[in-house]
Amino acid sequence: MKEPKRISVFAKTDILIIALVLMLAAASFFLTFKNTSAPAYASVIINGEKRAEYPLDKTGRYKISGENGINIVLNIEDNGVSVETANCPDKICEKTGRITAAGQSIICMPGRISVTLESHEKVADAVAG
Repeated sequence: MKEPKRISVFAKTDILIIALVLMLAAASFFLTFKNTSAPAYASVIINGEKRAEYPLDKTGRYKISGENGINIVLNIEDNGVSVETANCPDKICEKTGRITAAGQSIICMPGRISVTLESHEKVADAVAG
């Protein structure tokens, strides 16, 4: 008697594709969470020039004057930064909300102001040469 032909749910290529997707998902998870250091300060850059650094462990409000008569008020509290008020027309910097992780930024294009959270720890780039 002939044995019935076995039907496979997955082909070999399906298994390889699933394994590849799982490996890429795991790699992206670890790369996303590799920089777990808390930010130490807010760096303010106006028109490409660093103008100020504010420590995040001290609560305060700071008025920043940018280009074209644009002014913003930074609110620093609980190791985070937000733009409390801005006199720019679009108010995107206000709508950005509070940032708390190193590398995040708030940008006011009309005033050419950027506020970036930075850490004192150096993180090596993952560029192969």
